[in-house]
Amino acid sequence: MIHHFLHKRLVIPIPDLWLIGVAVVLGKPLTMMGVKRQHRAKLSIALAGTTFVYGGVSLQLYNSVAILFPWVLPTAMLLAYALPLIIESREKST
Repeated sequence: MIHHFLHKRLVIPIPDLWLIGVAVVLGKPLTMMGVKRQHRAKLSIALAGTTFVYGGVSLQLYNSVAILFPWVLPTAMLLAYALPLIIESREKST
């Protein structure tokens, strides 16, 4: 933050709780869809892809527009919803 202040570049941080709330709202229906359709392998691939895309988009927004999106906690919340499904599908396959 000192570097940004000295170079007169204002960085706008987005609060973690806002995006954790978005992750909760998106995570629950996503996992319920995985339970109904039994596409748990596709669900884990989609979650991994979504994580990488979200990280790339947030990095690009930070570099170009100076908006700082939190990455770790919202991603952890989204994966916390999907983790029981992924573990259960791996236990059934063995």
